[in-house]
Amino acid sequence: MNNFTRLATLACVAYGGLTAAQEAPKYLSKSEVDKALTGKVLLFNRPSDGAAVRWDMRKGDVFANMVGRRYGTGTSGGGGGFPGTWETRDDGAMCVKWRDNSPGQCHFYFWDGDKLKRTLEPTAEAAASATLVEFEK
Repeated sequence: MNNFTRLATLACVAYGGLTAAQEAPKYLSKSEVDKALTGKVLLFNRPSDGAAVRWDMRKGDVFANMVGRRYGTGTSGGGGGFPGTWETRDDGAMCVKWRDNSPGQCHFYFWDGDKLKRTLEPTAEAAASATLVEFEK
């Protein structure tokens, strides 16, 4: 191990971050994302404010609303919310574009045991603070 590697490893350990032994999880491929999400209703807490969010992906598009709230101009899924479209890129990122022209976003998904999680980047660092995604029953 050279001096740079030793310093980098010590910095990671001291910072409380990843050690050299930790690796990124196996992020899902395009086909795995499509299989996992198509026709499902996803539930998660938005990282920015902890709000409970529901994404209905059963009709070939996506319809988002806040759990327990009714607002917006959407007509799908009962009550107000945000309609949009989604597609999976070749790199496995699932990207949403909202119809009200607000910025869309892409997420990378991986399985942590039997729990589905998502991140904004397909890295080990992002996986350490990934958002848990659950399926509505």
